[in-house]
Amino acid sequence: MARPKQFDPEVALLKAMNLFWEHGFNGTSIEELVQATGVNRASLYSTYGDKRSLFIKALSCYRHKTLEPQIKQMTQSGDILSYLERMLNPETINDPCSESQLTLGCFLANCVTELGESDPEVTELTQEFFQEIRQAIENGIAKEMQTRPWNTDSSPAEVAGVIFTILMGVRVLNRNGLELDWAQKSIKMLRKVL
Repeated sequence: MARPKQFDPEVALLKAMNLFWEHGFNGTSIEELVQATGVNRASLYSTYGDKRSLFIKALSCYRHKTLEPQIKQMTQSGDILSYLERMLNPETINDPCSESQLTLGCFLANCVTELGESDPEVTELTQEFFQEIRQAIENGIAKEMQTRPWNTDSSPAEVAGVIFTILMGVRVLNRNGLELDWAQKSIKMLRKVL
């Protein structure tokens, strides 16, 4: 009979996710994961598998803890550009995951810049998550285009592509210390154009 776990697997996974988010896959060692999670090596392996399996689970955790709530808020906002301005404003952020993103960038964007296409499963997952974000933005734009006139002949998908590109670019540049006022100005400029 197996002994009961002496740790909360969800809490340990969140700690692993944060460590991978900060240091990347290659920059995180098993020993650092043991230290950060407080879970011994054998228990880490028996619960999550190898380091790569833990990383994949951390990506899924990021999806559920960070992306899904953001997509839900985005979908319910009624004004997608105002939502994005608030999301990029350090004074109005009240989501600890979003606060982390201000300095750590986006975990997904970090994965793509670190691993590129070297890991097909990670590439597939990040592309799937990116598509969910683009779709939420597109849905928000389409809804807004029905309620007020826009200064563009572009489709909701095209506008969403531009917004997504700005958002991801900002997340990558945040990691390198970009001031958020630049990002907010980009969204405000986009509002004027649209």
